[in-house]
Amino acid sequence: MDQNLQNQSKLSNHGNSSPATIKDNVEKQMKTKQSSLYFWGAAAGMFRVAAGFPIEHPIDSIKTQWQAKPYLKNEFHIIKDIYQNKGIKGFYAGSLPNFTRVLIKNSYRYPLMVGMPNFYKNNLPRQIQDNKSIQKLLTGSSIGLVEATLTCPIERIKVYFMTVEKRLSYQQFFKIIKGNAFHELFRGFTPLFMRQSVSWMVFLQTDHLLKSQIRRIWNIKESERIPTKFLMMSSLIVAMVNTTIIMPFDCVKTHMEKVDPTSTYVKSFRSIYNQGGLLGFFTGVRLRFLLSLTSALFTVNILERLEHLAHYLRPGN
Repeated sequence: MDQNLQNQSKLSNHGNSSPATIKDNVEKQMKTKQSSLYFWGAAAGMFRVAAGFPIEHPIDSIKTQWQAKPYLKNEFHIIKDIYQNKGIKGFYAGSLPNFTRVLIKNSYRYPLMVGMPNFYKNNLPRQIQDNKSIQKLLTGSSIGLVEATLTCPIERIKVYFMTVEKRLSYQQFFKIIKGNAFHELFRGFTPLFMRQSVSWMVFLQTDHLLKSQIRRIWNIKESERIPTKFLMMSSLIVAMVNTTIIMPFDCVKTHMEKVDPTSTYVKSFRSIYNQGGLLGFFTGVRLRFLLSLTSALFTVNILERLEHLAHYLRPGN
C-alpha cells in the first residue's frame, strides 16, 4: 500500500513538472551515469595494472636496458649482462617509478578514450562531427600530450634507475640533478610525446578499423558488444602494427633518458646507428611486442565494453 502511494506521488510530481524541469532532471541523470562510467573506467585501468605489472615490469626492464646497450646481440645476452652486473634485483630496477607511471596512465586513459571522442563530436564542425576516424585521431593526440606531460619525469627516473650500473638511492638521484631538475626530469619529452601520440593514434585507428570490419563481416550492430573471441585476433594485429611504428621513437627516448644520456636528438640517432645500425632502432622489438600484446589484450576488450556502455548514454539511445 505504501509503495503504491509513493509511486502515485512520483507520477503526480512528474506530471506537475515543467518540460524544462524534466529536461534538467534527465541531463543530471545522464551526467551521473557518465561520471560512473568514467569512474569504473579508471577502476578497470587500475585493476589492469595490478594484474599485469608483475609480468610486464621485468620485460620492460630487459627491453630498456637492452636499448641502452644495442650492441648486445639478443635477449639471452642482455639477461646475462643484467644478472652479472646487478643480480635478480636488476630485473626489478625502477619498479617504484614504473608502477607509479603505469598506475597514473591507466587511471585516466580509459575515461579519456571514452570521453574525448564524445567531446570532439560535440565541438567539431558539423560536416565532420560523425567522422569517427577524425575523432579517434584527435583523441589519440590529446591522450599522447596528457600522457607525455604527466609521465615524462617519472619515465626519466624509471629509465635512469634501470640503466645505472651502481646502486643508487632516489635521494642521490635528486642530488645529482639539483640545479637543473626541470630540464633533467623532462629530458626526452619530445620523443616521448611523439611516441605516445603516434602510439595512441595508431592504436585507436587500427582498433576502430578492425572492429568496423568485424561488425561488417559478422553482421554485429553498433548497439551490440563485440564478443571477446573476435577481439583476440584484433588485439594481436593492433599490437603488431603499434610495435612496428613506435619502436624507433622508443629507442631514441631511452637514449635521451638513460644514465650518461646523449645531449641532442641528432646525437641519439647517430649513437644508436653507430652501435646497432638500422636494426638498432628496433632493439628489443620482440620484448616490446610482448608488452604491446599484453596491453592490447586488456585495452581492446575494456574499451569495447566501455564504448558499449557509453552508446546507451548518448541522447536518443
